[in-house]
Amino acid sequence: MPEEQEQKRLAVLVVDDEDSLLRMYRRILDSDLKICQGYAPDIMYEVVTARNGTAALEILASREVAMIISDNQMPGMTGQELLARVRENYPNPTRMMISGTEVPKDGIAHYHLPKPFDSEDFRWLLAFGLADYHRRCGQQSASDPSVPSGEKN
Repeated sequence: MPEEQEQKRLAVLVVDDEDSLLRMYRRILDSDLKICQGYAPDIMYEVVTARNGTAALEILASREVAMIISDNQMPGMTGQELLARVRENYPNPTRMMISGTEVPKDGIAHYHLPKPFDSEDFRWLLAFGLADYHRRCGQQSASDPSVPSGEKN
């Protein structure tokens, strides 16, 4: 019997100080990451959450993260400060900032999503962000997720 190849496990890290928003992001991501897995069947994506920037940095230090999605307005370390540290110390993960206020487009985040947002926009940015991560890391996938099926015009 052929030996099954173990799937690589990558995290999608969501950082927000509001539990209700973390639950909402998890619901969206749990279903969408199964779809994204079709792009790279050898990869298992997991949703990991953190309630603040310090906890997020601890997660980044302990496991491979493909994408970090952060709220900007959080006590202690803002999302902008967190993503700046991520860019400096962990350059590979795709960085997405979600904010109800204007944030500078200074290259700290690859993607910005204003609150409130349409879940379809969130899904598209997730697919593009994961594709960007795989391109940056030189990982090939079965098909290019930069154009998910059901192409958006």
